[in-house]
Amino acid sequence: MNKFTILIAFFIIAFTSVVNAHTSLPESFEDALQLLGEAIENKDEYVKARYNRADSMKQLLSKSNTAEVLHLYEKIGDEYRRCNIDSALLFYQRGVISSKEVGDSIMHQRLLLSRNSILPVKGIVKEAIEGYDSIAQNLYPQNRLHYFEV
Repeated sequence: MNKFTILIAFFIIAFTSVVNAHTSLPESFEDALQLLGEAIENKDEYVKARYNRADSMKQLLSKSNTAEVLHLYEKIGDEYRRCNIDSALLFYQRGVISSKEVGDSIMHQRLLLSRNSILPVKGIVKEAIEGYDSIAQNLYPQNRLHYFEV
């Protein structure tokens, strides 16, 4: 079931990428299937592009100040979240730890939200729900939109 859910999510993401690239919605079901077929054929290119963007950002980590590093952890996690859940979790967690160390509680909460949003994909539902519940009690206004998005 878990692999099936991930596969469906991938197809939806790939399909929306192709639709966005064409800048218009398909006019018929057959056109939609054709776009989906193109997305499936080009899936390796989409995944490779995500890995390349993440690799580029990882190279910036050592050259950045603390605030930039926290944002890079978030962006790298965002890139990986659609193609490598384990790597996404790793970078979100690094951001959570770093933000706590430097005392940036707003970014800490934001990274926790991002991390919690992908935990159910790994089957860690209870911890994700508990994380959301604890964050909801002390939600910073700056993270309100992100909270509802994730």
